[in-house]
Amino acid sequence: MLHDTWLIFLREVSQRRRQTFWLVVGLIQPLLYMFLYGPLVTRLLADGASLTSGWGVFVPALLLQSSLTQAMYVGLSLLVEYRAGVLERLWVAPISRPALLLGKLANIGVTVAVLSVIIILLCRLFFRFHAPLAGLALCVLLNVVVAVALASYSYTVALLTKNEMALGTALHSAMLPLLLLSGAFLPITAGSAPTWLYRLSRLNPIAYVMDTNRAVLEGDFSSSAALTGTFVLVALAAVGLWWSTRTFARDHE
Repeated sequence: MLHDTWLIFLREVSQRRRQTFWLVVGLIQPLLYMFLYGPLVTRLLADGASLTSGWGVFVPALLLQSSLTQAMYVGLSLLVEYRAGVLERLWVAPISRPALLLGKLANIGVTVAVLSVIIILLCRLFFRFHAPLAGLALCVLLNVVVAVALASYSYTVALLTKNEMALGTALHSAMLPLLLLSGAFLPITAGSAPTWLYRLSRLNPIAYVMDTNRAVLEGDFSSSAALTGTFVLVALAAVGLWWSTRTFARDHE
């Protein structure tokens, strides 16, 4: 299965090279937020006490934004392959069925990792953002897992609906609440937000991931926030992979 996954991954990378538009979009949007919004919000948040009061708040938000851009709408590209008969030919090819999904997800994960590293380097270069290397590496890894998890759900919903308009509407409707209720750009805490908003944000699994990102950037790898967010993310990814794998196999049958 590893060999088949590698072949699908190379195929996806080759296609992504010819479709650089999504890479540009995935980088341009975080860059606009970084340069046009970052200096303002980080000054409002900064209190000089910790990393998580300034750019330590905003960098995980930029990473999440790039992850959502790359992962949420991949189901639409899957439907393009489905309509063109490409997906059907891949299904009947002598390759492992899970490898078809895993190869696609691996490509998304690598793309998000590259974009995340670029965003962090630009923040360090232009805004002197500094954080422990281990924390940055773990933050990138968590962002990649978020992208893989969300892409799994996007693929699954695409195969269940097989309708570009319905899928686009569903994904767009989900993306904004996920981003806003995660506390990405402005942390949603019990002390700073209305009670109803804070409780609503706790229903969003991405909010726990954001808490983890900010904790690891502080070098606090064993805090309750870091452990809880890691557990939630692993569960989210596991359910997504299980559901998408079953959907891929069932749809082929």
